[in-house]
Amino acid sequence: MSRFKVSVVIPVFNTSAYVAEAVESAITLPETGEILLIDDGSTDDSFDVCKNIADKYSNVFLYQHPEAKNLGAAASRNLGIQKAKYDYVSFLDADDCYLPNRFSIDKEIFQTKPDADGVYSCNKASFENEEARRKFLTRYPGEITTITEKLSPEQLFKPLLFGGYGRFHTSAITLHKRAFQKTGVFNTTIRFVEDTELWLKLSIKTKLYPGSINHPVSIRRVHDTNSIHQIQNVEEYTKIMYQQLFDWAMKQKFSFEKKNG
Repeated sequence: MSRFKVSVVIPVFNTSAYVAEAVESAITLPETGEILLIDDGSTDDSFDVCKNIADKYSNVFLYQHPEAKNLGAAASRNLGIQKAKYDYVSFLDADDCYLPNRFSIDKEIFQTKPDADGVYSCNKASFENEEARRKFLTRYPGEITTITEKLSPEQLFKPLLFGGYGRFHTSAITLHKRAFQKTGVFNTTIRFVEDTELWLKLSIKTKLYPGSINHPVSIRRVHDTNSIHQIQNVEEYTKIMYQQLFDWAMKQKFSFEKKNG
């Protein structure tokens, strides 16, 4: 079997206090082939911190958008996908971190299921203070983010769309690069919920398998400045996202009955 190596894409925007810990959590994993830091026009010292990290490790690379512009998480992840040299890609927010078991089951599934385009697992929230916990738990049912049942790839779309079996977090999915050829990359016209849109597209067009859905593989750090607290923006872009998703779906060749039979 070929070696399983992952390109880890980390968008960075004003997270100088956290990004070193994020990198350290991924750099020690045997499956990590490279880490791509994408500075998204930070206005603090994040770029300098990232440059120091990239100078320290031979497999950590730092990129910016043209003219050091702030283009959003979607564009930053897309740049990372474009620069990735390995067949497998995962994502990690600069204020989150991976756990030691991050890719253990992913590797096994990709090596035993040739049709696997992606593997999703479980994520756990870590709260910096009680106010962050309160805000988070007013919107989400608990600290664990996961798909609660082992669904086949054909069963995944409807639960993701309508709920009932949970969901997965961006830092807990690993994708083969061929998946993006089937759906495209992240939608840069929306600044929020762009990841939700891509997961729905992938559940229609690709084979996504459950991985470590009972044991967390990553930690989501919840603090007062998380974008998830911008409820009005999230709700506004969610409406736009579903309309754009519908428009995209109407152009695709697939059967809802087949995908959810």
